[in-house]
Amino acid sequence: MCICCARADVVQTSDVQTAFTGVDLVIMLAKLDRKVDDDDEQERLKNIVSISRQHGAAIDKYAKKSVKVSQLS
Repeated sequence: MCICCARADVVQTSDVQTAFTGVDLVIMLAKLDRKVDDDDEQERLKNIVSISRQHGAAIDKYAKKSVKVSQLS
């Protein structure tokens, strides 16, 4: 079954509690530019790690324990 056919409800929000409460599936996206200097790349990676940690804590706290998570970057 295609994921677009299986979805029941999609909510767009910046509130982590609303975003992760009771979810079955989380797809986390991170964008890395290919042409950046090393300093910019290191800063972007630090930001992505920070955001991923925050989302991981929210998933642990609010999502169903059976949640499936995919991290794409």
